[in-house]
Amino acid sequence: MPLSPVQPLLETWLPASWDEFVKLADNPASAKLKGYYYCGHMRFEPISTGSDHSNDHALILFALSFFAADHGIPIRHIRKSQVLLGLKLEILEQALQRSRQENQSATTAWLIEQLRA
Repeated sequence: MPLSPVQPLLETWLPASWDEFVKLADNPASAKLKGYYYCGHMRFEPISTGSDHSNDHALILFALSFFAADHGIPIRHIRKSQVLLGLKLEILEQALQRSRQENQSATTAWLIEQLRA
């Protein structure tokens, strides 16, 4: 099923050739989309901007850095690994939700508690 060159289906992995992906990614209508290609599949999603995005980024960076330090994992291993054993995605999701309702210090304290448990 050919995809529209103007608007790909968002936030869904779809089978596609590299050429299809490049055609969509290079289309000016995709300028505000972030695209991924992996193993014959592509995905496009809106580019997040603003303070919520930067807070999310900082929280995830902190969580990964703390997890790596607490488990003695050098950063170079994180770049090679697709999965950090023992780190549950649910913890990061909960931390992001909490960060919308409480200050960063409270969220960070909760996160450290969860990662050490």
